Amino acid sequence: MVTYNQEKFICEALNSILNNKVLPDLIILRDDCSTDNTWRIIKEFVEKYPEIFDAKQNDHNLGIYDNMNLVWSLGIHSDCDILSWCSGDDLWAPNVIENLNRAIEKNNIDVKNEEFVIVTNSYLLFPNGKRSLWNNYKLRNKDIRLHRLGKKLNYREIGVSRNIFKNGYEPLRKDLGLASDTIFVLNNEAKVKKWYFENFEAAYYRVSVGVVSRENVKKLLKSEADAYKTLYNSEKFNFNRSEKKLIELWISFDNYIVEQSICNWLSFVKSYFSNFENIQFFTFRMFVALLPPLILNVLVTIKSKLKEKRDK
Repeated sequence: MVTYNQEKFICEALNSILNNKVLPDLIILRDDCSTDNTWRIIKEFVEKYPEIFDAKQNDHNLGIYDNMNLVWSLGIHSDCDILSWCSGDDLWAPNVIENLNRAIEKNNIDVKNEEFVIVTNSYLLFPNGKRSLWNNYKLRNKDIRLHRLGKKLNYREIGVSRNIFKNGYEPLRKDLGLASDTIFVLNNEAKVKKWYFENFEAAYYRVSVGVVSRENVKKLLKSEADAYKTLYNSEKFNFNRSEKKLIELWISFDNYIVEQSICNWLSFVKSYFSNFENIQFFTFRMFVALLPPLILNVLVTIKSKLKEKRDK
């Protein structure tokens, strides 16, 4: 777990872990010099559960990427068999560890030697209190890498075998910005030998909260386009035709949203209509983006005006 100025959420996040019937063997936490009460709240938990916390505040602010790399490295070099992530503003579902242990027993997983991931479901939590199920279990017979590239598979990095890192790992790349975790995850998943899909919820992810949500949308999409370009040009993944075309689609879509020029729109439209083999990954936003830039800008303006009237 990494934290930075999350005093509104950190207590609920830690309680969601510690209220499990079966507690984790170790909680590795690094606070990146929070300027609010986050670290004070963390220390109260450490005093109550000193035997399972490895919690420290960094000597200086590392930034989100270096702090995440630090925590992942500490986990990889620990004695734990399974690593599971929880951001300082997210939650674990009840009985996560108990359910993971049950999955290990049911599938007869050799945690000391297998290189595996136990894929679980999660919930998206919205600011209005509503929640939406992210169902990974329905993908159990699908192409895992293709659905990761298509943004359909996301198990929040819970239930990850430490063995997949036994030959080292490639850290998050700061030069790629907010979407650096795209390559980080794919690098790690390339080493997975066995996938176990389980139909239970393990995490609650807060939408519109956190460092990514606070950043400008165009900045995020620019980072995502750069990450996908890096993937596309990498020889290590040996992408097939469908995967390459899907990557091209995301690059063209992100570029068009960042800069709505005729040239970018034509590139996106071309990629869209040549990607029907990947139709299951098409989104409503992509469909809307098929409208020519002038019409789209008019619709955006109308929507903005209507919102202003409602707010008044």
